[in-house]
Amino acid sequence: MKKKKLFIAITLSNYLIDRTGTPKVVMSHQVAANDAGIKYVALFPIGGSSKFTKRLFSNSFGVICDGKFAGVFSLEAFLARVGRLLDGEYELGCIYIHHFMGWNLESIAGIVSSYPKVQLVVYVHDYYLCCTNYNLIQDSTQLCGSARLGDAQCVGCAYYADSIIREDCIWRLLHNELHRIVFACPSSVVERMVQSFHPEAKGHCTVIPHQRYVGVYLDNKEMLPPNHAIKVAYLGKQQSIKGWDCWCRLVDAFRGQGKYEFVVFNNETKPLPSGMRRVFVEFSPGKPNAMIDELRRENVDAALLWSQCLETYSYTCMEAYASNAFIITCPSSGNIAEFVSMTHCGQVLSSEQELSQLLDEPDKLLDLLNGFRANHDGGAMALATNDAFIALAKPSMPTAQNAVENERQCRTYRFRLDNCFSLPLRIFYSCRERKKIEAANSRKRKQEFAI
Repeated sequence: MKKKKLFIAITLSNYLIDRTGTPKVVMSHQVAANDAGIKYVALFPIGGSSKFTKRLFSNSFGVICDGKFAGVFSLEAFLARVGRLLDGEYELGCIYIHHFMGWNLESIAGIVSSYPKVQLVVYVHDYYLCCTNYNLIQDSTQLCGSARLGDAQCVGCAYYADSIIREDCIWRLLHNELHRIVFACPSSVVERMVQSFHPEAKGHCTVIPHQRYVGVYLDNKEMLPPNHAIKVAYLGKQQSIKGWDCWCRLVDAFRGQGKYEFVVFNNETKPLPSGMRRVFVEFSPGKPNAMIDELRRENVDAALLWSQCLETYSYTCMEAYASNAFIITCPSSGNIAEFVSMTHCGQVLSSEQELSQLLDEPDKLLDLLNGFRANHDGGAMALATNDAFIALAKPSMPTAQNAVENERQCRTYRFRLDNCFSLPLRIFYSCRERKKIEAANSRKRKQEFAI
């Protein structure tokens, strides 16, 4: 009888609560895997930022199975549970490592070494494989410009000392398994950066964008009339690194003139400065294209994506593209700038001063928008999860002895004194995670009802 596939994903956080960035990708992978008949088991670190709880739970982690929280497991208990599945109707198809942040590397090494014949896919969602300062922003203000850990830019950086230790530990683990590793990069931008910091990754990288285009969207392409109030959108988190400060300065300079309408699209609830309004948007498994739907409903003319970090992908860029909004960005935005340059779906401006000059002449901007609408073929009708990650999997060849050994280790572990102490706490953390998930779902229902 042919066995069903099982995937293990090591990730950053509980994606049932956190639905931004990496967790958003993992959630979409879980849905795509389940649709393909594959069991998807995601693991996330627990213990928060406290050094005490991190040490206490260094051998434990949260587990989500097919989109449902399964509890907090010790490494040995988890391996035993997986062993029983592999002895039954499942085979392990792949181990995906989406992030190392927050993890005890011994736990990851324990999982990886337990299945030596299984394909490893290391997803590069940010630059944590290069530096613990995963956005490569120096002093929280500008790109550091480093191309290798130890460059001149690293001298005096607050992250350098920790990065030397952490990166060495991560890459020692990866070097031992390099023969079966594929580094999955969502764009060429991050692929080039990883290979710059770690030349040994060359030949092991592949570019897999998080999404694929379905159809062509032809609405929101009508010519804009003279004196039209140009609707400009800000998409996503209100963070300086994402361009929020620049956005606020821009709105403050041009509000109240009747030439522009400024709209913020996100799921935050704190009051906005004057001159702008918010459209509440929240991604969920049932609403994967929520941002696109709202952008289209509002008929946004232009989207300001003024990110100050080298974006490795940018969902907001693809969502703006799918709504036929003209994208305005800067060179520091990484894949946003590269995507805009390749598809001619906007402009890459060199500075905030140039941005102000562009908005200072609304008639010229209107001509620019109409030229874009006339010549642009149209963005994607829909953005679907790129399920190419499934094809990276190779069949595992676990033996029954593996499962027996894992079960034996689990029984031994149950009677160790430290496990007797941590077991009640794992139960406590399991209950706490369930309450957090229920609270997040309750907030979401209230927000949807309010809308």
